[in-house]
Amino acid sequence: GKSNLEKLKSAEFRRQEILQEISAIESGAIEVRKEPSGLKKSGAKGRTLTLSSGHDFYVGRNAEENLKILRSAKAWDYWLHLRDYPGSHGILRRKKQDVIPDKVLFEALQFLMRHQFGAKAKTRSGDRFDCVITEVRFVKPIKGDRLGRVSYQGERTLRVEFKS
Repeated sequence: GKSNLEKLKSAEFRRQEILQEISAIESGAIEVRKEPSGLKKSGAKGRTLTLSSGHDFYVGRNAEENLKILRSAKAWDYWLHLRDYPGSHGILRRKKQDVIPDKVLFEALQFLMRHQFGAKAKTRSGDRFDCVITEVRFVKPIKGDRLGRVSYQGERTLRVEFKS
């Protein structure tokens, strides 16, 4: 492997490169572009909704997409799911210190349920569902189990009446 002296030289070289990039950005020689949304970056083609609060909400359409949006989410984003119903996962993007009001959570959950039930949504109108909400950091895919299965902890449960 590399000697410590070689590692130090490499680290110093990288530090110099970074300092040059910073000064180029500050002088305007390099333009900084905003990152694309987490959903596009992850390659998932899920559904996106901008909630009334301005937060983005993503819903996976299948097990593979559920996993992609989960992996592209930040640890403090919220993960939403219908308890005891296999199907769509929702990711509510938020800033670390944001407190999301229940009104916004209900809005996100209505969107999630609409996609969960699809064409059968009309027949489920008025039904009540337990919805699980927890931070993404507490959601883990189950190794060895089929795609899309997760375990979670530290959840909060909201009972929501579905309005199609």
